[in-house]
Amino acid sequence: MARGLQGVILRTFGARDHTATVIETVRIASHFVRVRLVAPTLFEDVKSEPAAWLRFWFPDPNGSNTEFQRAYTISEADVPAGRFAVDIVLHDPAGPASLWARTVEPGTTIAVMSLMGSSRFDVPDEQPAGYLLIGDSASIPGINGIVAVAPDDVPIEMYLEQHDDNDTLIPLAKHPRLRVHWVARSDEKSLAEAIESRDWSHWYVWATPEAATLKHVRRRLRDEFGFPKSAVHAQAYWSAGRAMGIRRGDEPDATVAAAAVPDDRQAESVAAHRRGSTLRRILAAAARGRGVEQPR
Repeated sequence: MARGLQGVILRTFGARDHTATVIETVRIASHFVRVRLVAPTLFEDVKSEPAAWLRFWFPDPNGSNTEFQRAYTISEADVPAGRFAVDIVLHDPAGPASLWARTVEPGTTIAVMSLMGSSRFDVPDEQPAGYLLIGDSASIPGINGIVAVAPDDVPIEMYLEQHDDNDTLIPLAKHPRLRVHWVARSDEKSLAEAIESRDWSHWYVWATPEAATLKHVRRRLRDEFGFPKSAVHAQAYWSAGRAMGIRRGDEPDATVAAAAVPDDRQAESVAAHRRGSTLRRILAAAARGRGVEQPR
């Protein structure tokens, strides 16, 4: 695949493609597939920690030279063996990632990278009063990782927005003090409104639902419950109706886009602006990190 200008800039920031080979696919639920892969060099760059995620470059379903970036949380990891798994929601209409997961065969290879730090969950030195975990089907792999490392005596309240009747079939990690609340989506406010009105003092929040939903969740956490910024991790994992990943392969050649014309300040300014614009676009995509048109 052609890399284009984005590929050059990503490599400048230390990104490295790792070749991952599909071992098998397993239907965890009717619309939820676990893809197991092996990449011998991956864990030289990546730490397998709760909620850590990877960037995949999926092929264009239409057969062009373009690759589409999507991000997925590591749901299993065997670091010494270089093996790992990610979970992908199969939705309709299917985007590049969902279509790939629906049809991929063992032996297929795909480029994987970890760049600019995935939003892993760091176990705090001092445990909070409890964990308030907010998300949807796309969030479950990361949330399961958090539940798995939470001490047994710390309460967990989990609020999951339901977009599909089959969402409730996706397995959730077990915990003795976990309470799960499935909230059927009626509009972008329904998940925020479903959070129990109570004293959330000294709790920690991990909120990773759809972007429009997250906006209302954050507002309620801040304005009604008084959560300080330090006690909230909030990141949209996807955006309804819009792809949040970036693509590569159809950009102008990097040497052309970056070339300066000697003694021509205007041309140099234009080239610099183009380089800066592309960099800002990549950084913005990296900050958003993940997401597709529908829950995955």
